[in-house]
Amino acid sequence: MAAKYHPLPQYSGDTQDKSCCCGLSHRKVILATIIAVLVVIIGLYTVCRPSDKPVVNYKDILSDNDYNTPKHRLPHCIIIGMRKGGTRALLQFLNLHPNIQVSSKEVHYFDRNDHFFQGISWYRKNLPLSYGDQITIEKTPGYFHSDKSPERIFRMNSTIKLILLVRDPIERAMSDHLQLMDKRSRMNLETTSFEEKVLKDNGDVNDNYKPIQRSVYYQFMRHWLRFFQLEQIMIVDGKNLTKNPFEVAQKVEAFLGLEHKISKDSFVFDRTKGFFCIKNETTGHKCLNRTKGRKHPEVDEEVLAKLKKYFEPYNKIFFEQIGQKFDW
Repeated sequence: MAAKYHPLPQYSGDTQDKSCCCGLSHRKVILATIIAVLVVIIGLYTVCRPSDKPVVNYKDILSDNDYNTPKHRLPHCIIIGMRKGGTRALLQFLNLHPNIQVSSKEVHYFDRNDHFFQGISWYRKNLPLSYGDQITIEKTPGYFHSDKSPERIFRMNSTIKLILLVRDPIERAMSDHLQLMDKRSRMNLETTSFEEKVLKDNGDVNDNYKPIQRSVYYQFMRHWLRFFQLEQIMIVDGKNLTKNPFEVAQKVEAFLGLEHKISKDSFVFDRTKGFFCIKNETTGHKCLNRTKGRKHPEVDEEVLAKLKKYFEPYNKIFFEQIGQKFDW
């Protein structure tokens, strides 16, 4: 609503009064300018920010009866993380189901502003084509550690299903560290051992190191539980995925309301890599690339003991949050 115009009062008096009047008028002009700028900023924010009303909900997507037309559909489910938790393996296994269509790339829509502010249409176009009887799944493990992602996903679809893979925080930190060092090595940069990075000079755990920070799960989980019911989030034990992929696949099928169509015969254990791969009668089995399943180096027992003690209270809070406990 436009502000009502009030004409400036006319003064007749000595110079001092006029000076005072002019000073007051100048202040009003400055104040009006500030208010105008604020109105513009608020207006731009309102236009750019997503609507509080969800774009779509899970039931509406499932009721899409345009079965025979391939479209870029919004996801029914998002694998939100976590980094180095086994997300790529799970996505590969779920792709065996004829009614699941997975995104081949990590879209990073909700955790990157340069993607997010291109809008929901941009997101949809970056998802795979699917038919009306298929469920679309996107995987971006960076979402879990992003403080922006929970609310943004909620605004898109407040009833969406989410999958989170968890892992022993020490093992996850090691894998995270190895990936960072591998990248530095390929860039011909100096690398550092795990022990050197996770401890400070005084021997305390280096809680400024990103792989350590990302393994304190409860501080990220609390953001997700502000927006989503725990029943919407399937927590997958990464260790169980490694040992029993068929069992985990069946649980995900049930979570998504799908018929069990992933066969136990689809999995074969690769002794060289040390984990399960997908069996293919024609081309041989398909395994994850070389960056997955890196062998961890031996770590000093004292360092491991310090890390275990450091993570113990944080793990306890996380277990209370999710109503489950893992052997960490």
